[in-house]
Amino acid sequence: DFWWDGANGKYIWPAAEPGLPEVSAIYAGALWAGGFDPAGNLKLSGQTYGAANGNTDYWPGPLTDFGTIEQDDCQNWDRFFSIHSTHINAHLADWDDNGQIDDEVHPEVLGWPGQGNPHFADIYGFDLPTTPGGLAPFFDENQDGMYDPMDGDVPFIHCADQGHWWVFNDYGGVHSTTNSTPIQMEFQMLAYAFSNTGPLNNTTFYDLKFINRAVETIDSLQIGIWADPDLGCYTDDYIGSFPEEDLVFFYNEDAVDGTNGCACDAGINSYCEEIPVVGIKIIEGPKDENGNPTGLASFNYTNNGALGIPPPGTTDPSTALEYYNLLTGSNTDGSPQFTPDGALTKFAFAGNPGVDDPNDYTMCDGNIPSGDRRI
Repeated sequence: DFWWDGANGKYIWPAAEPGLPEVSAIYAGALWAGGFDPAGNLKLSGQTYGAANGNTDYWPGPLTDFGTIEQDDCQNWDRFFSIHSTHINAHLADWDDNGQIDDEVHPEVLGWPGQGNPHFADIYGFDLPTTPGGLAPFFDENQDGMYDPMDGDVPFIHCADQGHWWVFNDYGGVHSTTNSTPIQMEFQMLAYAFSNTGPLNNTTFYDLKFINRAVETIDSLQIGIWADPDLGCYTDDYIGSFPEEDLVFFYNEDAVDGTNGCACDAGINSYCEEIPVVGIKIIEGPKDENGNPTGLASFNYTNNGALGIPPPGTTDPSTALEYYNLLTGSNTDGSPQFTPDGALTKFAFAGNPGVDDPNDYTMCDGNIPSGDRRI
């Protein structure tokens, strides 16, 4: 799960002043992935609101080379490994002074789950697996392929101020969200952020490594991010895309965030008249069969049927095939997306709502009714 705690949106921006309510810019998010085995059978994993309703396609922990995992390992790996730049910098300074570590090593550095860390089990009580896919990223001072902070190695988080690494899989149990066959895929995620006065202060970054641990290959693999982009109040959001920038975004329908003035249904905190625009950008996507990054391949959406009658094909998915249809840029029912002039497209609402361009089509241009949309 991304950006929420299972009950409330927790992508808080900006940070709330003491005593003032928090306003979240995203309600929830998750990762989807799907493709076909050599026999043509669909294998897929995905999630929506699993933490809230007990349904999930994902479990903690790395898979073995045979694509399996034991329950105890799932429980051991049910955690985030966090690191702060202050501890990395202090460790580097200790090493740089004379080529050895003289000071006590901070537990965040000592227990980082880098490949081969000999100190890991002393801190966490279980062993690291040895895997050709590697584990948490690190700077390898002596280039031996093994993480040991006593050799000057440190966690690698792109020189950010804070990072969190975790690993999960789609094979730890029955897929109760998509009711699909698992891929036997391992997912490793690094989330990191910078603290400064520039644009990076308003940005969070995510590196994803996905490893097929099944014995067989998977074809036509699609990787996607699902999100419920509630920008403060959830009843008056618009969505859009800039395909040439590998960017999707969401913004408010009008100048006041709320169902009735600044007030929002269900008591949700709103941005009132100080409303941000939020974007999700693919900096470098998965690579295709020729080794070229794919970038943003498609963008589409579904509607919350509780707020009206959705157009055909835009309801939330309930079967594995419907999830895969959305991953390929089609509607839920497999029908293609079209622009208002009848052209086929993979990108919904691809245009700039701030520019009067007859070639653009945005939710703003089309006077699309208010609604609660997932992307």
